[in-house]
Amino acid sequence: MKFKSTAGFLCAAAALCLGSSISQAKPMHGMPMRMSASDAMFAKKAAQGGMLEVKLGRYAADNATDGRVRDFGKRMVADHSKANADLIKVASQQRIVLPKSPDSKQQAMAAKLMRLHGAAFDRAYVKAMVKDHTEDADEFAKEASKGKNPAIKGFAARTLPIIEHHLAMIKDEWASMNGAHHFNMSHDGKMRM
Repeated sequence: MKFKSTAGFLCAAAALCLGSSISQAKPMHGMPMRMSASDAMFAKKAAQGGMLEVKLGRYAADNATDGRVRDFGKRMVADHSKANADLIKVASQQRIVLPKSPDSKQQAMAAKLMRLHGAAFDRAYVKAMVKDHTEDADEFAKEASKGKNPAIKGFAARTLPIIEHHLAMIKDEWASMNGAHHFNMSHDGKMRM
């Protein structure tokens, strides 16, 4: 009887040790074992996109001539600031080093938009936000369903409904600007009425 309990104890101890060694294995390149390259890349791109949304949102809130575009800009600042803070927390826990600024292509696009004024800015900003949120919704949906890292996958799942709501709002604004009730985004990213 004592042998069985000792054997049981040893089996339980071995299982605990094995589980502990698996969950606490040394991270590879500073990332937890369950981190895939696609999860890390998603997090980095989401961080850059979020920073861009906040930057352009601030500019729109201060400079758009259409009140709905200004309101949308304010919404971008509020919602994406919260999402960015969530992502920073998750990335820190997962040992992902996030970029500190949007990439050079995003910065060039922002600079181009911020050189515009009045209705020209409003229209270009709304068009850019439709394209950006369409792409973001696809990327976040993909990560939310196929991501390997539960924390990054969870961030994508929490943020996706917000992005989808933004997309619906900005599509409505684009349709309003064009006197249309429907538009399509072609595969090349250009809007078609």
